[in-house]
Amino acid sequence: PKFKAAPGAAPAAAKAGGSAAARSSSGRRSLPGAAAGAAPKAASSKRAAGPPSGAPPRPLPSAEEPTEWPPKVPLGPFEDVLPMIEEDDDAIDTLILQRLGAFSGEASDAEPSAAGCGLGFGLKALEYICGCLAKNTTVTHLNASFNSIGDLGASRIAALVAAAPAGPPLAKLSLNYCSVGDAGAVALAEVLTANKSIRTVELLSNSIAAAGGEALLEMLKKNRTLGQLMLNFNDVPDATMIQIERQLMVR
Repeated sequence: PKFKAAPGAAPAAAKAGGSAAARSSSGRRSLPGAAAGAAPKAASSKRAAGPPSGAPPRPLPSAEEPTEWPPKVPLGPFEDVLPMIEEDDDAIDTLILQRLGAFSGEASDAEPSAAGCGLGFGLKALEYICGCLAKNTTVTHLNASFNSIGDLGASRIAALVAAAPAGPPLAKLSLNYCSVGDAGAVALAEVLTANKSIRTVELLSNSIAAAGGEALLEMLKKNRTLGQLMLNFNDVPDATMIQIERQLMVR
């Protein structure tokens, strides 16, 4: 069957409970809420849409710790797309880490844990998912937004990127609202310095401050492939943000 997703970011489509999917211009099927297509042609330093300036980050939902294992990532009518990712199904080019019901109002007051943070995915699940991606050659967009994976999770994704050319040929990495701090930003900056495939990195509404911002700035001075780095709603000093925007403008 053919699937069609509404345009926009993953959180906007998440209300559908993972029931929407789309095909990219190449004919590949995308996960719900994904914007399939080529990477940005030009650098952009414009601020992305989000909460008003000075507003606190949107809280992540929380729910009872899931008991099923291995974790499942839905795709349209499919309850779990991870086996398809592991088998290198060339119909899939976008992977959004979203559980069924993650944004359907099923949250409770349970505390998130390392195995599965609330209704999102945690470190244990992320490790499993990265293992499924290890030999994949078709996924170009990995979206882990709204999963509280923290610095350790960002470092695990950095290791996946560092394994190139093995693993997925990522062109876009979305880690918005992931509780990533300076250590995670530094880990990402280190692997992105020599990366030639990733053109867009989204790190909106995390906990990145001076050290992480400086590491990303130094990365941009050496990496001329990355055209878009979204860092709004972090704690990066204004002076560093200005220098980052200048680096992106001269791509």
